Amino acid sequence: MGVYVYKSKHIDAIKVGHYSNNNAWSRIAHRGFYSCKRPDDIKDKVSVEDLDLLCWYPNLSPKDEKSLHKDLKEFRLCGEWFRSEAIDKLIEIITEENKVYECSKEEALKTKRRL
Repeated sequence: MGVYVYKSKHIDAIKVGHYSNNNAWSRIAHRGFYSCKRPDDIKDKVSVEDLDLLCWYPNLSPKDEKSLHKDLKEFRLCGEWFRSEAIDKLIEIITEENKVYECSKEEALKTKRRL
């Protein structure tokens, strides 16, 4: 489980959320973020092909995610979506020791369902 940060390929925005599995790509491999609030500009563009995984912090909890949302409120666009400038503040808040740079998109896409 942990906190992920995805960046849209279509607008200047990131999504900060929590996922209970060990591969952040599994969160969106088959359903994207279509069940979540999202900016109107990308309402049909929140699938695995539309996003880049910027950061995955597997040691962070849902409580940490909520705290990050509060800390980033000045950048909020909609729901868990924030302007990309929020990345600088995020980096100030979260230590690099918690960050994992690689998650397997290919492994997530091989699964039959979202885990």
